[in-house]
Amino acid sequence: MDRLYRTIGLLIVFALFADCHRTTLNKRNKEDVKTYLTKANEELRVQKHDMGLASWAQSSNITAENDAAYIEALEKFDEFSKKQFNDVKAYFDEMPSLEPYYRRQLEKMGNIQTSALSHTDSTRFSEVSLRMKVLYSKASISINGKDNLELEPDLTELLANSIDEKLLRDIWMKWRDAIGPTMRPDFIKYYTLGNKAAKANALPGKEFKTYDDLWMAEWETSDMKEQVDKLMDQIMPFYQKIHAYVRYFLKKKYGESVMPEDGTIPAHLLGNMWAQQWSNVLNTITEMNPNPDVDQIDTKVNEKLKNWTVEDMFRLSESFFHGLGMKNMTEKFWKNSIMTKPKDRNLTGHASAWDFYDNDGDFRIKMLTEKTIHDLITIHHEMGHVQYYMNYESQPAIYRRGANPGFHEAIGDLIALSVATPQHLMKVKLLDEETEANLEKINLNYQLKMALDKVSFLPFAYVMDKWRWDVFSDPSIGVQLNKRWWEYRLKFQGISPPKDTRKRNENDFDPGAKYHIPAGVEYVRYFVSHILQFQFYEQMCSYVKGWTSLYQCDFDGNTDAGKALMDTLAKGSSDVWPNILNDFIGSPTMSTSSLEKYFEPLSKYLDKFIKEKNIEVGWNANVDNYVEPIKPNDYLKDANEQLQNQLNLVTLAEWAQGSDINEENEQALIEATSDFNIFRQKQFAETKKFNYSSLEPYEKRQFEKFAVIGTSALNETDAKTFQANLLKMEQVFSTAKVSAGGESNLELEPDLTNILSSSTNESLLREVWVNFRDVTGRKIRTNYVTYVDLGNKAAKLNALPDKEFKTFDDLWMFSWEVDDLKDQVAELIKELHPLYQKVHAYVRYHLKTKYNSTMPDDGTIPAHLVGNMWAQSWSNLLNTIPELNPYPDVDPIDAKVNEKLTKWTIDEMFKLSEKFFVGLGMDSMTDIFWKKSILTKPTNRSMTCHASAWDFYSPQDFRIKMCTEKTIDELTTIHHEMGHIQYFMNYASQPTIYREGANPGFHEAIGDLIALSVATPEHLSKIKLLDPITDPEQLKKINLNFQMKMALEKIVFLPFSYVMDKWRWDIFGDSSLESVMNKHFWNLTIQYQGISPPITDRKRNEVDFDPGAKYHIPAGVEYVRYFASHVLQFQFFASMCKSHTDSGKDLYQCDFDENKESGKRLIQLLKKGSNDTWKNILKEFVGTEKMSLEPLNNYFKPLDTFLDKFLSDNNITVGWKASANLTLNETNRIEECQLTCPPKEFCNPSTYDCQCKFGYHRRKNKNTCSRYYCQFDSDCIQKFGPNTFCHLYETCSCAVSSTLNSDTQTCEKVKMYSIWDTTTFLFVAIPALCFATCIILKYINYKKKKNQQLQEQIRALTDSPRINQYELTFISTGRIPNHVLLGDRNSMDNNKTPNDKPPNYDDLFPSSK
Repeated sequence: MDRLYRTIGLLIVFALFADCHRTTLNKRNKEDVKTYLTKANEELRVQKHDMGLASWAQSSNITAENDAAYIEALEKFDEFSKKQFNDVKAYFDEMPSLEPYYRRQLEKMGNIQTSALSHTDSTRFSEVSLRMKVLYSKASISINGKDNLELEPDLTELLANSIDEKLLRDIWMKWRDAIGPTMRPDFIKYYTLGNKAAKANALPGKEFKTYDDLWMAEWETSDMKEQVDKLMDQIMPFYQKIHAYVRYFLKKKYGESVMPEDGTIPAHLLGNMWAQQWSNVLNTITEMNPNPDVDQIDTKVNEKLKNWTVEDMFRLSESFFHGLGMKNMTEKFWKNSIMTKPKDRNLTGHASAWDFYDNDGDFRIKMLTEKTIHDLITIHHEMGHVQYYMNYESQPAIYRRGANPGFHEAIGDLIALSVATPQHLMKVKLLDEETEANLEKINLNYQLKMALDKVSFLPFAYVMDKWRWDVFSDPSIGVQLNKRWWEYRLKFQGISPPKDTRKRNENDFDPGAKYHIPAGVEYVRYFVSHILQFQFYEQMCSYVKGWTSLYQCDFDGNTDAGKALMDTLAKGSSDVWPNILNDFIGSPTMSTSSLEKYFEPLSKYLDKFIKEKNIEVGWNANVDNYVEPIKPNDYLKDANEQLQNQLNLVTLAEWAQGSDINEENEQALIEATSDFNIFRQKQFAETKKFNYSSLEPYEKRQFEKFAVIGTSALNETDAKTFQANLLKMEQVFSTAKVSAGGESNLELEPDLTNILSSSTNESLLREVWVNFRDVTGRKIRTNYVTYVDLGNKAAKLNALPDKEFKTFDDLWMFSWEVDDLKDQVAELIKELHPLYQKVHAYVRYHLKTKYNSTMPDDGTIPAHLVGNMWAQSWSNLLNTIPELNPYPDVDPIDAKVNEKLTKWTIDEMFKLSEKFFVGLGMDSMTDIFWKKSILTKPTNRSMTCHASAWDFYSPQDFRIKMCTEKTIDELTTIHHEMGHIQYFMNYASQPTIYREGANPGFHEAIGDLIALSVATPEHLSKIKLLDPITDPEQLKKINLNFQMKMALEKIVFLPFSYVMDKWRWDIFGDSSLESVMNKHFWNLTIQYQGISPPITDRKRNEVDFDPGAKYHIPAGVEYVRYFASHVLQFQFFASMCKSHTDSGKDLYQCDFDENKESGKRLIQLLKKGSNDTWKNILKEFVGTEKMSLEPLNNYFKPLDTFLDKFLSDNNITVGWKASANLTLNETNRIEECQLTCPPKEFCNPSTYDCQCKFGYHRRKNKNTCSRYYCQFDSDCIQKFGPNTFCHLYETCSCAVSSTLNSDTQTCEKVKMYSIWDTTTFLFVAIPALCFATCIILKYINYKKKKNQQLQEQIRALTDSPRINQYELTFISTGRIPNHVLLGDRNSMDNNKTPNDKPPNYDDLFPSSK
């Protein structure tokens, strides 16, 4: 027991040490974080300083040079932000344990907005943002013969002072015409990239789906949008009264012909370009004032301001802040600010305040000041921002901002509320003293003026961001941006566009007429500021005495109020804004109550006026009366732009997963595909609204293509399931590894491919063939059934008014735009069959001489013997069976070329291909191509190695992904894939829906067309990969060998490619084939190819899924395109070689390298994309609209002649006779079932379905098995049957006398008398029992002996005077009585004398040492 206590003690000590060590580590880590944040904030401050200088230079002097410098500064800041973001990631684990002050700094540094974009996208974002801002800043219009009128001051003054309705309408219309249509495409690119940036900013436990999510993150309040909606609802009744009052007077002024009947107000009549503030109408319609007999404050103040300088106005503002106890403006402020409009340059005139983060007083205002009360108030507003900057200057750089984005604006407006009161204006001598009675009238007029500025602004501010929130989150709105804008302006503002000769439409982009849209400045901050400023104002006025109504308060000179304000400003954003708000006003909640209190006198006046005049409050407008439906051409333009942006996003996700297969990229691809599907569904719905039957073919075909969206038509759940199954199948294929020939972890590329192409070991070839199918096809059979079901479901959902799609292959056929494609292909196969049978017989003859015992008697060729995993290309046989060459004594071309290629680099192979296309007059590959393509297999990750070309639907972004080897086959493939790239590059200017091959086979045909020329002996000699051939007879032999090679690649491929899709067409269309999918595959393979599976110990069965061993089956890529390409490429080749064949030369010898005339014709074909039917495009290029085998037959004429002679001379039978005989027996069914069961499930041998394994159960409403937890044995017996018990009151286990049957997953009693059990009992259990008994007996004897010794020692001590009764109790029991512990030592030892020594307990208990 003592040892147990000591052990427990050691554990406690260890735990305390570990906790202390962990605490030390945490303290150290926290100190590391603080040290990092200090450094990071200083670096951020420096970067913001540099960025501020570049931004100031660009906006205050708009030149190409400053634009470029600004872009460069943005790129530099983006790179810094990315680096800081990556640095911050290292401290994410520490965030939960940090104090909020430090944790929030890391969170804010982790949100880097658009800096998270790639360099290319970041540059694009900067460019489109800058273009929009420059367009806005440089905009000018002509009015009444006056040219180059700018917004400030020209148009602003006209709108504020004119009552010429036609003039106002012209200004309103022309300003929008000058900006909107040009800006619209850039705005779409802007928010598409913004949404992309949002996803790139994902943090642990926090993701951003759209750009507005990033904006909202700065508010640190998850329900911010809901709060704004609630505030809008609260303010609407008061706003509607103001709206009705203003409408009443406008109607009197402009008449029925101008004012709509639906109760809305035309936007151009309110004295402001955007109808965001309406106070200017008080100058033009003076009777609108409650007391029109009283002169307008603005007029009086403006008159006095004429005698002021602009600097006087700024100095007055400075003195106001100084009176509150705040600092004066700095020397740099007065030196560097721009206060009036320069005459020598263009600049952004929007008033703004600037913090340059230099820690040396560099704060500025940029403003084109006019001597008006409006600008005087604006000066106070902007200087309020500067005061905010100055007060939080000592905060870390990341906290040098408002508590939330609305605080900054609210602080500026708070000052303005005080400054604009009649009382304050009289105090600063800008308004003469008034009598009490007159002052009351002035105040009511002033209340209306403030309401027309403040209250009317709120719905406008709300619309500005509610519109953007919708646009960002729903890309399909991109085709009706203007309609949604006016829908919201009508609904929330009651504002309509002017009545004009035309309605607004989607060529217009009216939101862009407001600076904050092109500038990308969120606007909800202004909405919030217009609520908060009244809450702040009421709090500041609580320090002021003498006012009766809130609106009369002027806190000028009140240092107590100033101190409270400075305390708030000094915090910056170092705490969450509800806390800062609470510290300032005593409440953490935004409310309209202060605003309502401020405007209480006006509200009462409006109620009375509206009632007396019987004015109807509210409006009822229909957006269709103001915005015309989008025209088909306009819709197509927008739809194509939207589709391009969405395709870019999903292609990036596909590339990421295809080039780095992992769960994170897989999930990202699923999400990107889901987003794309949702977009396509919405676009699909919009497309169906149009009647496009009467349109020209060019437009009509676009609509038809938009109306068919494939699997995107599936609902979200089905779409995700479909995508997950596709990804699962592709992942199984791409990561497959097998063991063969004594080696393990062999991959398809290059391991298995090399074995199949070079080995003649039949058993090894068979092992590779079988094992690869075991680890690919077998594992995806169930996934493929799901894929078929959902594909067919998607087909039906794509139904058009005049066309139905019954099965998935119907969707595939749609892009061919012909109804009889399957019949055309069947006819071509039939026409090809005689030539293919000759090639088959020739190859079978030579295989039989090599593998006689392996060759079937039915005339078929075993699939594993033809040098290719899928028997789609047989040319590798020429290396392993040289006798297949018509002239085997001639060295194979491939070996010679491959030998030379060993000295080349992969890059040189790609550069050679590029040179070929340039020689035809085509463009070189782009810089992005060379930078981002993957040309060799990475060693640090799994990747889909199937060679592929990619169009990213982004300027200049085209790539190839390929695990290149230095062989002639790979060189040919490089030319093939680069042919695709050239197609992408040439049709890039087409509408997005036409950015594809004329039909799916065209793309492949173009790639193969190039390869036909490149692979000729003549061309290989030309590029020094083959030595020059001077002997004509030798050249003839080489050419015939080359013909054989090409036939074994091209001709034998056609039946294979036909089977690939013929099989799928049948599976999609006949559900009864689901149980015999593999048998049907082999029936077709044998029928059309004469290829049979290898003869093994077992036949192929329905557990096998041999089609799934080919990439295009799990990847869901239709294959008839490759069939068509192998026909079309020879038609294209004949067309390209027309000058060659016209001179009497054989077609197969043609090399059109550097033939720019042929290249020009090819470029014309490529540029069309699919903008016309493929039949028309084909006819224009080759002279016929039908696919034809005639050029192929001409190409292979020399070989055909040779085969006829050889087959005749050797009496070789042509053809085969066989059928697939596959069975599905009991064992197969169990094995197939087991393959489909998840890890926690097993196959029930009675029912052949998946059930939960022992110890697991299927929870209600769940489709997965989870651990079953028990409390009593009866729980387990009831759940899993007899012979079970509840182990440790937690999980069920088999009883001691039972064992788990792995087949049935039940506990069965052990048969004790089997030979094995008897042997175990005799030789294991009995010796173990004996050994345990001996140990126990020894221990008992040892304890008995120790007890005897102890008793003897106790008896010996009983008579000793040195041992008192308590010590004896301790010795005998090991315990000290409680009452002794409470006393002192003297009471315990009354017999003890000074000379007595304490007993040596170690002598009594030696084992305790």
